[in-house]
Amino acid sequence: VLKGGASAMDDQRWVKAGVAKLAGEVQGADSLAELGERLVSGLVPLLGGGVAAFFVREGERDAYRRVAAWGLGDGPAVPEAFVPGEGLVGECARTKVTARLEGIPAGYLRISSGLGGAAPARVTAWPVVSRGSVLGVLELASFQTQGPREAALLEELLPEVASNLEILSRNLATRELLERTQEQARKLEEQTVIRNENAAYLTPKLAAIPGITPVKPYPNVTRLSYYMYPF
Repeated sequence: VLKGGASAMDDQRWVKAGVAKLAGEVQGADSLAELGERLVSGLVPLLGGGVAAFFVREGERDAYRRVAAWGLGDGPAVPEAFVPGEGLVGECARTKVTARLEGIPAGYLRISSGLGGAAPARVTAWPVVSRGSVLGVLELASFQTQGPREAALLEELLPEVASNLEILSRNLATRELLERTQEQARKLEEQTVIRNENAAYLTPKLAAIPGITPVKPYPNVTRLSYYMYPF
């Protein structure tokens, strides 16, 4: 009994330490790709290795595009995006529950190292859910089944990932809107300057022509200042 209690405490410490480390790493990401890379590079070794990919939902298309991968080779047979209900990733996104494949055929995928390679025993996809919405999907192909402590790690970690993913997506959208607004203001200011220069050039010439009203310059446009709050 004592040995079993000590083992359970060790597992709890392992889970808490893993969640704290990975949650801290994804929190500092500045892009979706960086968040995905930090997640899979830190998580996959804890889950026993394999091949992994992280998919993030694209706004208007409602598709899930791969933004990061671990141990995945390039090739035409490797899809980059899925819509809900399409493949394991899409089905996981549609149902909002973990999806699994077992009995993987030899030609499906290989997990390779410098010493060799073989087909995985199973593929699992986990939804990354925030407030009832699937923001992303984590897919892992591995040789072994995740044990209770790995399952506990994912159960605690994925909500943290979802929260950070939601905040980052919102910040990126705000940043994009701000950049577009600044660009529009810059173009408006350039157009005003050009028109005033043309007016200054044409006014004395037009004034010399009887019956012609000189062109009035636009009032000066004050440059707009924007303050970007830290994200």
